[in-house]
Amino acid sequence: LIHQVGAWVFSQAVLQAQHWSEHLGRDFKIALNVSPMQLMQANIHRIRWQEQLAVGGISGQQFVIEISEDMLHDASDAVTNQLKEFRDAGTQVAVDHFGAGYSSFVELKKRQIEFFKIEKATIACLSANSEEYALAQAVVVIAHQLGLKVIAEGVETLQQHQLLLGMGCDFAQGYL
Repeated sequence: LIHQVGAWVFSQAVLQAQHWSEHLGRDFKIALNVSPMQLMQANIHRIRWQEQLAVGGISGQQFVIEISEDMLHDASDAVTNQLKEFRDAGTQVAVDHFGAGYSSFVELKKRQIEFFKIEKATIACLSANSEEYALAQAVVVIAHQLGLKVIAEGVETLQQHQLLLGMGCDFAQGYL
């Protein structure tokens, strides 16, 4: 059912993007988690997504496709090509849960990833003198040197937000 559910979720996201565009302008992004199964299939689903964007008058640049970190390790040529096609259409790609596995920055660049997310567990323990702070800051610096943007996942406190701003983290997600 992943393809049917994924198609429905995408159509709902396009409708929401249309609504926000009418009321807020176009300065926003919607992130969609995509399963490996959706990327391993033929391009038919991606083509439908592109058609929905065109019909809705929505730019692919308003969407970010999120893949899990482990997909980088097992990514077939088909998955890599799908990600490249999304990117070529203006849709950005993010790696979710970065830091939970064994991804390397080399893999991120090879797969043409534009964003990645620092794992929520790292952010949960973030404080000024913590190992998590040193790790997050190092990731932000390296990412920026490679032309990548960083999303901190699970930002829940003003202190976390301030620390991330101070280190130059690009985006945050969370209850705050």
